[in-house]
Amino acid sequence: MAQISNQSNETKKITFLQWIFLIIIPLILAISIVFIVLSLLDLNPIDKTKEFANKIPVINHFVTTEAEGEFERKEKQYQKRINELESEIEILESDLIISSTEVDQLTQEMARLNKQVENFKDESPIEDEGDEDNQITALIDTYQEMAAKKAAPILTNMSNSVALSILQGIDEEQRAAILSAMDPEHAAKLTEQLLD
Repeated sequence: MAQISNQSNETKKITFLQWIFLIIIPLILAISIVFIVLSLLDLNPIDKTKEFANKIPVINHFVTTEAEGEFERKEKQYQKRINELESEIEILESDLIISSTEVDQLTQEMARLNKQVENFKDESPIEDEGDEDNQITALIDTYQEMAAKKAAPILTNMSNSVALSILQGIDEEQRAAILSAMDPEHAAKLTEQLLD
């Protein structure tokens, strides 16, 4: 009799494997069928599940919805654009600093040359011809060394007689470069006066 009761106890005990076959597998099958039916009805069970899981405090850190994914993607895209624009701003600021220093240098050089021209104008006509020739020679040497783009605006602003004296004294290549950098009308007038 002891043997029969022992066998009935063993049959009453359900093993772990039997639990898997009797409960867990049918449950997974039922959930799969429900997901398929809801998908066929266009109810998007995966999105609904994500939304529900996103409301659970601990699980919401592991689940991202499409809206969150889109937000993160746009945030990365905007951050990348911000970084590009910041680097572009830095480049433009450095270009601005370089340009402003160049403008300052050109302004100083122009002031120096204008002062030199004014000194030439202010000299009295009583002075010796040799001094005047020396000054014109010094100006010719200065303009011979100067870049054509820098010399053209200065010569444009001075009197035609002084400009003609300087242009006559410099070599042909430098004269051509300076005249090409000038305003065409002013360059034409000076060219006509050079021919006379």
